[in-house]
Amino acid sequence: MGYIIPIIMGSESDLDLGLKIKASLSNNFDIESDIRICSAHKACQNLLKILDKYEANTNVKVYITIAGKSNALSALVDGNSTKPVIACPPLKDTNMYDIYSSISMPSGISPLTVLGAENAAISAAKVIGLSCESLKEKLSEYKHNMKTKLNIQDVKCKYEVNDQFLYNNSVLSTCVENTQEYTEIMKNLELLRTGKVRDIFKNNYNNFDEETYLMVASDRVSAFDRHLTTIPYKGIVLHKVSNWWFEQTKKIVPNHIIGSLNDRTMVVKTCQVIPIEFVMRAYLTGSTSTSIWKNYEKGSRMYCGHKLDDGMVKNQKLPEILLTPTTKDEHDEIISEQEIYTRNILTPEIFKKCESYAFKLFTYGQKVAKERGLILVDTKYEFGLDKEGNILLVDELHTPDSSRYWLYHSYKERFINNQDPESIDKEVVRRWVKENCGDPYDLNNKIEIPDDLRMLLSSKYLQLHELITGNSL
Repeated sequence: MGYIIPIIMGSESDLDLGLKIKASLSNNFDIESDIRICSAHKACQNLLKILDKYEANTNVKVYITIAGKSNALSALVDGNSTKPVIACPPLKDTNMYDIYSSISMPSGISPLTVLGAENAAISAAKVIGLSCESLKEKLSEYKHNMKTKLNIQDVKCKYEVNDQFLYNNSVLSTCVENTQEYTEIMKNLELLRTGKVRDIFKNNYNNFDEETYLMVASDRVSAFDRHLTTIPYKGIVLHKVSNWWFEQTKKIVPNHIIGSLNDRTMVVKTCQVIPIEFVMRAYLTGSTSTSIWKNYEKGSRMYCGHKLDDGMVKNQKLPEILLTPTTKDEHDEIISEQEIYTRNILTPEIFKKCESYAFKLFTYGQKVAKERGLILVDTKYEFGLDKEGNILLVDELHTPDSSRYWLYHSYKERFINNQDPESIDKEVVRRWVKENCGDPYDLNNKIEIPDDLRMLLSSKYLQLHELITGNSL
């Protein structure tokens, strides 16, 4: 933008507040600032020289001043400038005179008094935003992020604090009841295939004109190429979240959804499933053996045909979104585009069409997630061919099973502090298993997920459903 905000302090004792304002201007609004120290009482002439320099700079639109006790600094700057001055006195519980001296000004002297580093930064940004469209957009985004942060906090409290979702056996028993109900509904149907999470049945209801299947989302949790446990409400969340996303994206890519029979069951078109998962990644992260981070951590700088730079760290945003395909075998295998052609898995025509769809879906998914205070970190897409040879989006879409979600508002700070992002997906289970169960890929290694972790994951699935769709179950 080119704008610069002078932050003028009365003494070095005000530096901590000045640095907080500077950080807020930079982090929230990408506005540069200068920090200067000069006392209006002790070095008046020097202060006027500093002020003359900034008055001649057309990129200076507003000043921020920091002074306590007798705030002559804000008065002198305001009296010698036609530009707005924001006085931000260092509030001290033991000395309220800092405020009084800032708000009690001589006639004709009118600095605006604002308490708090972030509030001072916002006020200065609003002044510049009056004539800068790009900054208006940043201010709008700031306000939006503030609202989404509060909404996320509210939803989290709803499921993790309130009595309606206590960590007890009653909720776990609901999981059992749901599973039994699902079993009862499906027992008379012909099971065609059992997946890690979903089961495919022949549709005997004869209420659709074309040949269809029933795809049922269970409460099973899968990771490290194995079934781990069941999670209350999980199948319902997967079903409803997928349905919501399928509806939102049907203009981007056609999908296999015909309708729903119940809270777990989709009626879907019959398709020949394309034997490649189109995995999209925007961050260097992951905990499984096929993840981009685990391969990078081991020293590999080539991943699915992509060259990765040295010096990157875990959870860092990638320079660009990457398509990193995997095979759809019992044990997923990372593979490059060229290997797909060499092994005659897909033709270039089909691959490129699916690739185009995947990038469009992921870009849209990231946009929607950000609007809701989330980061869509990575995800997978599966495609199939209908009887006419058309490519359809199949399986699931942007669920907490197939996707990784982080909380947007805390990501930057946690990344700077070398902390894992706040996740709202099944990563919490992956981490627990990695930390407590030895080699998770060893099928002889028995893994038992504790009930409190099952409950935590259930609450995260319910939270994500509400944050994405705007509705609770």
